[in-house]
Amino acid sequence: MKCKAITFTAFLYAFLTILTLELSAAGEDGQQVNIKFAAVGFSDTISNLGFYDGSKWIPIEIPEATRSREFEYSGPSTIRFAEMPVPVDGETPVIAEATVTPDIERPLFIFVKAPAGSTRDYRVLVFEDSFSYFTPGSYRLANLTSKNLGLTLGKERVLLESKAVKTIRPDQENRSYFAFKVFALSGNEDHRQLFSSRWFYESNSRMLVFLLNDPRRDLVVLKTVYDKSAPELLGQE
Repeated sequence: MKCKAITFTAFLYAFLTILTLELSAAGEDGQQVNIKFAAVGFSDTISNLGFYDGSKWIPIEIPEATRSREFEYSGPSTIRFAEMPVPVDGETPVIAEATVTPDIERPLFIFVKAPAGSTRDYRVLVFEDSFSYFTPGSYRLANLTSKNLGLTLGKERVLLESKAVKTIRPDQENRSYFAFKVFALSGNEDHRQLFSSRWFYESNSRMLVFLLNDPRRDLVVLKTVYDKSAPELLGQE
């Protein structure tokens, strides 16, 4: 079991390195950004953390599997995070960094524990999280497995290759149920079902879905980040 955990951590970290480069090109630290951001802990809640806004350290708590409240930030494109309280004298030990390019309107930071021996405690994956890019009623699907996957979301059929990310808005009526299924699409496993569940669809909610290799069984497990959008953003009462 220990070997599997190490293998999974290494694979996940390598995947996130590739995915970060695909989602946003690296920005220069000299660039200035003016943003609102939220953050999520991939596998744990991170307390006693702060980020530097250019003049002072701002406390932030990052919950697991749900978005934090939004924070305003104006400063260099690389945002640094450290444990609070920071030392009054001496160098501040930075445990994570997130780089935002000017084209990202409203970033969501996903904090993932880095493997042993890394220079930082956490790797930060940056997603564009604005409503114009990730619309209400949509599912953003990230395949973190080593397999190419076939997905069904009600009537929708989706091919999701390994390391790929797709955003899907299923053709569903508001407040209706649909079947969500995952199938293997490689080698002799072709069309073997790896996951099945019944999901409830709401047109004013969004869900970020990570598909992972199950370290105990040869199946797929999910980690989800749910967000129910504010009705006023949708023109609803």
